[in-house]
Amino acid sequence: MDTRERRLVIAYCVITILATIAWWIGLATVPEVKVRTLGSAFAVDFRVLLLADLFSAGLLPALILATMRFRPAALFWAHLGGQGYAFLVSVGGAIADPTAYFGVVAMLASAGASLAFAIRFANLHLLWGPFRFRHASTTSQASAWHKTLMQTAGMWLVFLLLIPLAAIALEDALGWQQSPWGQPFQAVALLVFVAAGGVGLYSGWVMTRDGKGTPLPSEGARQLVITGPYRVIRNPMALLGVLQGIAVGVILSSPLVMVYAALGAVFWEVLVRPLEETYLESQFGDEYREYQKQVRCWLPVRSKR
Repeated sequence: MDTRERRLVIAYCVITILATIAWWIGLATVPEVKVRTLGSAFAVDFRVLLLADLFSAGLLPALILATMRFRPAALFWAHLGGQGYAFLVSVGGAIADPTAYFGVVAMLASAGASLAFAIRFANLHLLWGPFRFRHASTTSQASAWHKTLMQTAGMWLVFLLLIPLAAIALEDALGWQQSPWGQPFQAVALLVFVAAGGVGLYSGWVMTRDGKGTPLPSEGARQLVITGPYRVIRNPMALLGVLQGIAVGVILSSPLVMVYAALGAVFWEVLVRPLEETYLESQFGDEYREYQKQVRCWLPVRSKR
């Protein structure tokens, strides 16, 4: 576990513990919290649920913090089991009482993040076959740009259209309340979506022009790309994709879609980034390490190069 991963684990565990404490306090002091997260299905007695939550979201994260140097994969899987069970309970409660929909949204975020960490610390490799890291099979710029456009179209179709529409259909079918943001917010979200998409396409073009490859891991750049958007951020397409997903959630007035998009950032940071950085370091050596020191992964900062 390197320094970055250690910090991620600490941040995740601390946030989980604090969020759980805040929820307990809310249950005891704010009646609306009980309604929005538990609903009428658990309105009579939720002490057993609190005890289970104390173990899953309180004790287990604390144990993970105490045993980090031993790479506590088993504890992460146990934590995932607890959070996954709580997510299913929240879904059942929201089906019985749609006013408890916020509990589904909150537990989706928690269980999703827990799944990412469990996979990472079990050393399970998700990028295999056509998604494993290797350089592009051709140096043709036209071919690389065509593949980039096909990849982008496919990603947008699946992750920014089909999955959000499925989430909306589920919300409508179960009567789960959505959160209307109003036309001004939706207009801004639409502008963000279009702008992020445009910059994302430009980033792909720069990758094909200067890197002789594509954004897809199995058709990666043959040369290190530090121009265009890559001059200020190491992976602009990941950040822009997350922004587009959140914008779609605002446009559709769906908290579920917004959480799904945010989880995309968590999965990329926890699961994909370590593999990508290891590959790039093996391919470009000191050149990439120097670039890594000067340009951040998520926050734009202008390179001194």
